This record gives sequence, C-alpha cells and structure tokens, in this order.
Amino acid sequence: MFTTTTGTVDAALSAGVWTNTTGFTSGCGGGGGDYPMTLANAAKNGMSALGYVVTPIVTGSSFTSSQFLSTYPAKYSVYVHSHGDLYWGSGWTWNPTNGVDSGFREDAGSCSGNVIRASSIKRAAVPPYYLVIMSTCMLGTDDIYYNQIPAAFGFPTDSSGRTYSKASTQKQFFLGYTIHASDVDAANFENTFWQYMVEPGYSPFWAFVQAKVWYGAAVSPNWFGSQSWNGRP
Repeated sequence: MFTTTTGTVDAALSAGVWTNTTGFTSGCGGGGGDYPMTLANAAKNGMSALGYVVTPIVTGSSFTSSQFLSTYPAKYSVYVHSHGDLYWGSGWTWNPTNGVDSGFREDAGSCSGNVIRASSIKRAAVPPYYLVIMSTCMLGTDDIYYNQIPAAFGFPTDSSGRTYSKASTQKQFFLGYTIHASDVDAANFENTFWQYMVEPGYSPFWAFVQAKVWYGAAVSPNWFGSQSWNGRP
C-alpha cells in the first residue's frame, strides 16, 4: 500500500502508460498518425509480459497534469510518450542556478498543453520506481543541472553529484532520449527494445544495447540505474 496526496491506494506492482496523441501533428515532432498509440501499446504489452499489472492507457483529454500527478505515484513503473524538453521553470522554482525545470506536456493539442514539471513530479513521488521510460525529446540528458526528471523519480547521481548513476544496486532503470527524436524513429527503437526485453535472459540494459545497435543513431538514447537488474517486478 502507498499513501499519496490523494489517499491510500493499492500499488499491486502496477505500471502506467501515458501517451500524447494530439500533440504530434505535421510540423510538430514528425510522425503523428498511429505512432503514439503504437508506442503506448508496445509499452503496455511489454510491461505486462514482464509481470506488471498495467492500467489502461491514458491519452487524449484524460492525459492532464492533474490526472498524471494524482495517479502515477502509486505505480512501480511509468511510461510516457509526449513532448519533453529542458523547459525553463515558472519562477525558477526547481533550479535557481539556471531556472530549468524539465518536464513533458499533457495531451492538449499540437506543441501545446501544460508542462508536467520535474518539481511537481518530485513533490508527488512515492518511490521506489522500477522501470521509467520517457519517450520524449531530451529527458535522457544525464546532467541533473539541466534535466531533473530522473531525480524526481528517485534515480541517484554518481559520486560527482552532477550526472546520473549507471551503477545502481537497486531495481531501477531509466530510459530516455538526448535529442529531438521523431515518433517514427522512437517507434523503431522502442519496438526493438521491447522485443529483446521480454526474451528470457534479457535485462533492460541488454535490451537497450541491442536496440541502440539497430536504431540508436536516430534517437540518441541514454539510460541510468542498474546494469544488472532483470526488469521484472
């Protein structure tokens, strides 16, 4: 059981999938069409195959800032496909040094919608979070100075205190992209990732390695967390 800002809920080793379907029209991210749901279904099926109880995909008008922040805390694993970036914060609320409060947009139209920011995610968070995938632009950036999303989900930095650790001994793996990636390229990478991930003997790290070999150049993927954890709850 977890206690969140909205009450006590049964986590049940659950996973959640959010996908922005209206924000990827022509001229705003590339791809569009069926790609957001293709990505979401691949994530849902992959997480289910790993043993998580995956709640229904959240999309369209249901994918709002308030909905995400009130429901994600009770999940063990989180997948988001949307517009993401190293956004400037409102009032420099997270990082007073440079004003960045990274995040991703709710599903509210082409290149618009409120930004669900790292500072808000951190305030609502109830760790641990095992598998976190940000299928967005830029949120795989490894420098906490610019990208606070992994930290908001409880992923630690290395001894430098500046970059995220790739030597965690906990059950945790974060995947994201470090450039402005298109839906088409993300779909190629993620479909390959999930194909390997659900195979016996594979871990998130080794599935990442295989997907990067085939399609990594187009999305510049990155990971943090554990190299040895098998991805299962």
